[in-house]
Amino acid sequence: GVHDSTLWIHDTGGDRQLSLEGSAVRATFSGDGSKLYYMMQGRQGQGTDLWVREVASGKAERVASDSAILPGSAMEDYSVSHDDKQVAFSLKDQNGISRVWLSSTDHRSSPRELASAAGQDSPRFLPNGDLVLRSTEGGQNFLYRVSQDGTQRRKITPDPILDLFSASPDGRWVLASTRATDGERSVATIAYALDSGSSLRLCYSYCAGGWDISGKFFYLTFPAAGDLNTYMLPVSPARGIPNFPAGGITTGAELKADNRVLVIPQQIESAAGPNHYSYTRQNTRRNIYRIPLPE
Repeated sequence: GVHDSTLWIHDTGGDRQLSLEGSAVRATFSGDGSKLYYMMQGRQGQGTDLWVREVASGKAERVASDSAILPGSAMEDYSVSHDDKQVAFSLKDQNGISRVWLSSTDHRSSPRELASAAGQDSPRFLPNGDLVLRSTEGGQNFLYRVSQDGTQRRKITPDPILDLFSASPDGRWVLASTRATDGERSVATIAYALDSGSSLRLCYSYCAGGWDISGKFFYLTFPAAGDLNTYMLPVSPARGIPNFPAGGITTGAELKADNRVLVIPQQIESAAGPNHYSYTRQNTRRNIYRIPLPE
C-alpha cells in the first residue's frame, strides 16, 4: 500500500486538518504560535521540503528544500529560532554523513553549513541564538553547544546519548535519551542542565517530549510502549521542569493518577498550550487486484 501522513491542529474549535497534499511530519509552532513549520515529502518520495503555514489564514510558503541545497541529501530534522528569523536543519549526504545547515526564513541569505569536522544533527535553538546538537565521536553521540558561526563549541556532558529531543524555551534544559547504566532497563530519558551539567532522570524507559512554546507546560509520549497518549504536566517555575518522582517514571500509566496531568489521546508533536497542539495522522491506502494465473 501507499503510506502518508497529514498534519492536524487541535484548539478551542476542535480538530482540523492543516496540510492538504504530500506527506507532512514533524510540526513545530513558531515562538508566538501564529505559524506552524513542518517537513513535507514530495510526490513519489522525491525530496523533502520544509514549509511554514499561517495558522489563521492557511497561507503556506516553502522555507527550504534538501534537493535544492544539497542534491542527493535527505532532510532529517530542523529547529526554528525563537525570533522566527532562522531555521537550522540537518541533511544526510550521499555518504550517510549528517551535517547541520542554517537558513533565514525570509530567503534574504543563502543557506550555509555549520562547519564541523564531525557529523552532527538534531539542532535545537537556544534563546540567545546558540545551538544544541548531537555530534558523533568514535561511533558514539554526544551533546554539544555551539554558536552559529561554529565557534565556542563545547560538550554539555561527557556521557554519550542516543536521541536529542528538545531544549527548553528558557534555555536551562535539554532532553535526550541515553543507555541506562543500572537496573534491568536498557534506555533512560534524561534532562541535562545547560548551566551546571547536572542531570535529572525523567523516564526509566524510552520516552520523548518537550516544552510548549510558553515553557509553562511539558509533555511526554511513550512510543516504544505502544502508548498512543500524550501526558502534559505543569512546569515548576523555579526549576523550569516538572517535579518528577525520584528516579523518574517508567510508563505513562504512572502519570494518570496525578490530577495535574492532562491526558491527550494523540501523540502530539508541538504545543502552544495544553489545549492547542499539533499532531499527525498516518494513512494507508491499498487496492485489491485480480491477477489471472496460467492454467
